[in-house]
Amino acid sequence: MHKGSRKKSFLQIAALLLAIVFIVSIVFVVGDFLEKKSGLYSGEEEDATETILEFNDREYIPKDDVETFLVMGLDAREEIAQEESYNNNRSADFLLLLIMDHQKRSISALEINRDTIAEMNVLGVAGEKIGTVEKQIALAHTYGNGKEVSCRNVANAVSKLLGGISVEHYASVTMDAVPMLTDLVGGVEVTLREDFTYLDPSYEKGKTVLLKGETALEYVRGRYGLENPTNEARMKRQQEFLSALAEKMMLSIDKEGFSADFALKISKYMVSDCSANQLELLMNKVSAYESLGIKEIKGESAVAEGYMEFHPDEEALKQEIVDLFYQVKE
Repeated sequence: MHKGSRKKSFLQIAALLLAIVFIVSIVFVVGDFLEKKSGLYSGEEEDATETILEFNDREYIPKDDVETFLVMGLDAREEIAQEESYNNNRSADFLLLLIMDHQKRSISALEINRDTIAEMNVLGVAGEKIGTVEKQIALAHTYGNGKEVSCRNVANAVSKLLGGISVEHYASVTMDAVPMLTDLVGGVEVTLREDFTYLDPSYEKGKTVLLKGETALEYVRGRYGLENPTNEARMKRQQEFLSALAEKMMLSIDKEGFSADFALKISKYMVSDCSANQLELLMNKVSAYESLGIKEIKGESAVAEGYMEFHPDEEALKQEIVDLFYQVKE
């Protein structure tokens, strides 16, 4: 792909989404070093989206030619490694579903609160479904081998949450890649939404600071002990940080050796069901699409048995499903 057109494509995508999406796209485009990985997931797949959906006294049918891609940020302090058992300690702390409407040539994103209480499959030693449980959706990743099987189990839980819509593709990146990426671009500047003086005495609310290394990771992960400990507040912080990271990466992309260094380092932290060629074709296809922005599901957070829970507003959730995946039946 031509260097100029590639950069233009990345700028358009980064302007719409978050740096994590940019990270996924650039990794596969700069080098064909990841082969397609086949998962062993044998849990029950969700049925396709309902043929007809009734909402607010109107009938809707699924949109034609809509493709989805789930991006996961894993709460793990280690490189991706295959687990011998079918349980692991990596939860999906960050969930972003990309929705590409190829007919209307538009792309939007739905960020899903990691505390959302959702139904998920419990997997056995061979990856088969042995039951279901309702927990924070982030925990769907803890069932499985920590790689493809776990990612597909999260995709399945997201599908259930959204009424059975199909989640075709996924990519996960461990959150401990954040310090590496931040330092790779020389730090990321943010304006603090809350008081972070526990990280640094000078990190007062409203102050603009340059985050680096482990401090950057704590900024995007931390919430307990803060003025607003909800995951909604953290999601806003993550969006701002990752958008700023995307801008810094765009300034670095043309520097000699940056792409190769970046691809080599980030590959240790990633898992995806797509090959390099598949991702390149997809990104080339959507690079000129209209940006419809990032959406969130409305609802309420509460503390239950010492854990945060997020319960979506059912009407608001159904409205998002209709807007993103359906069209009025003529």
